Parts: sequence; structure tokens; C-alpha cells
Amino acid sequence: MDLDVRVRHGATRDREAAAEHVTGKLRNALRRMGGKLAWVMVRLDDVNGPRGGSDKRCLVRAQTLAGTRSVGEATGPDLFGAIDGALRRALRGLRDTLSRRGRG
Repeated sequence: MDLDVRVRHGATRDREAAAEHVTGKLRNALRRMGGKLAWVMVRLDDVNGPRGGSDKRCLVRAQTLAGTRSVGEATGPDLFGAIDGALRRALRGLRDTLSRRGRG
């Protein structure tokens, strides 16, 4: 199964490292979700640009093969922490929905 993953960068540094980090996290998520993800879109932004500060933002949109969608967002001083938080929120929403459907 091929998963459509799109990583879009705003004004962020470490683009290549961030894309690799997202890909690694998604591989783990796919194993846990049994390959039920259809696509994931990740948007990375540095809100304050070169001024610095607690302003790295990650927005994740994901959809399962069944059409269930989820969104997760996180902002923080570290880009990789923001990625982890946003992915965790988006994927938790999908897992919760899939587990409820499995019970009924």
C-alpha cells in the first residue's frame, strides 16, 4: 500500500531533517494503524521567522482509507516537538474513531 505523504514548508530551517522526521514517525503510525491511512498532509511554519521564539508550528491533516479525517496542530520552541505533538493529536483522533467503528 502506498501512502500519500505531503510535507509543506513555510519559512522553516532544517527542511530535509523535518521531512525525514515526519516520514519516520508515519512509518511507525502505519504499523500501529494496520495500513489504514490513505494520506497525510503536514504543514510546517516558523511563525516569527528569523526573530526566533516559541513559534514553530505544525499542522497535520490525515485521512483513512474509509474517509475519516482528523487534524492535529501543535506550536512550540522546537520544530520536532511540534511535529510530534501534531502527529500524535491527528493520529489519536483517527485511532479513536476506528476503534469505535470496530465495536459497533
